[in-house]
Amino acid sequence: MPRKSNKLAHVIGKPSNTESKKFGQNLGIANLLMHFNFDEARVAAYQHELTEAGWLPPNLTEAKFKENIEQTHKYITTPVSEEGTVKPPKNPRERLSPTDEPEETVFEEDPMFEYTDDERIGAETRYKREMKKTERALRLIREEAFIGKQKVNRMAEAAAAVKPAEIKLNLIDAKVKGTNYCVMPISDVHFGEVVQPDATYCYNKYNPEIAQKRLVKLFEETYRHAKAEGCDKLHMLLLGDLISGEIHDELRETNAFTAPKCVSVLNSILIGLILQYAKLFKSVTISCVVGNHSRTGKKLQAHNRSMDNYEHIIYSTIKDRCEAEAKNITVEFNDEAPFAVTNIGNQVWMLEHGDRYKGSTAAAGAINTVLRNIGNDIRRNHADVAIMGHWHTGASGAIDAREDGRMTKVFINPSMVGPDNFAVTTLHAFYPAESNVFITDGNKITSKIEVDLSDIQG
Repeated sequence: MPRKSNKLAHVIGKPSNTESKKFGQNLGIANLLMHFNFDEARVAAYQHELTEAGWLPPNLTEAKFKENIEQTHKYITTPVSEEGTVKPPKNPRERLSPTDEPEETVFEEDPMFEYTDDERIGAETRYKREMKKTERALRLIREEAFIGKQKVNRMAEAAAAVKPAEIKLNLIDAKVKGTNYCVMPISDVHFGEVVQPDATYCYNKYNPEIAQKRLVKLFEETYRHAKAEGCDKLHMLLLGDLISGEIHDELRETNAFTAPKCVSVLNSILIGLILQYAKLFKSVTISCVVGNHSRTGKKLQAHNRSMDNYEHIIYSTIKDRCEAEAKNITVEFNDEAPFAVTNIGNQVWMLEHGDRYKGSTAAAGAINTVLRNIGNDIRRNHADVAIMGHWHTGASGAIDAREDGRMTKVFINPSMVGPDNFAVTTLHAFYPAESNVFITDGNKITSKIEVDLSDIQG
């Protein structure tokens, strides 16, 4: 009996329709005849396959099988009449049925493509080479992830032991009285970055000491405006890029401190300043979003954006230490979302770092780029106010993106670092170190104050 083969399984098929009952066991033979261009000798070698498929009874003799082949051959090639004669199709994939009509042009079936031994061996070699390359890359990623986790764990342990910096604010040591809210955004501190005056045409100088002095001035000026406007509640917005980070090789080489030390020192400064505020305001609420400069890897990612970020440690430490030492401090931080939504009175404020809004030209300006992209986020968060940093420039605008037809105000907060090497060399931008302070009654913003920080150069 011929050796079993599955090569022609698609041709033989199985008897499962009413036509097979009418035509009987010869339908499978007919399929093979057409496939082999009516070569009876080649069909005779497939008795076993036809029996396995169910077209032939198991006890059919070889002589009877050959007789069936001859009868089937004669049946399907004998014209029914002189008119409308159906010729045997040359294309093996065509099947004879009562509705078949003769084709004017019949194309021969293309031969099946098969690999030669040399081609198959070459493909296997290339595949193995690519697999080894992928395995090496995966191993490096795992090693980098392991080192990163160890680094973050050591940093978290160090952050937990941070002591508040002993920085005395020049304030009137008295609680603020009133019913308004003072909103204090802090963005793009880039703590650890070093900017030499010559790199900015002597327009700016920056280092960790200057960063601390600018933070102190911002806290002092914010308190002065809050007291003058009767704001007994302070809402601090930490908008990201608080440290310079190590996302570029040049920053790793020129920063004053490594990223872990930047986290430790800045934690100490912020906790020391925030705890002093807790004694002056009825409540202090701190809402946080992470930036792009503080990410732990060089590539910005969508998943774990907040978790794989040095600022996650800063915010977690501030939350643990400040909430434990002062009952009127609340720290809001989302581990998953790239944005934050907080209520200030009856207003809904949406916080962003700002790096997600791209796609415009430099000539169009930062605020136009943001307004073109921010509509859907505002609509889904029902925001009355949207604020972000990232752009190292101060700007504001409004957008009609809400179902109720109300306009949403959009603010870009300036940077504390001011013009640095990248801004001057690449963007030709010289927006000074500055930060905004907002006064709101809980329903609308009544004042926006620009606090100049560029006068602190040493």
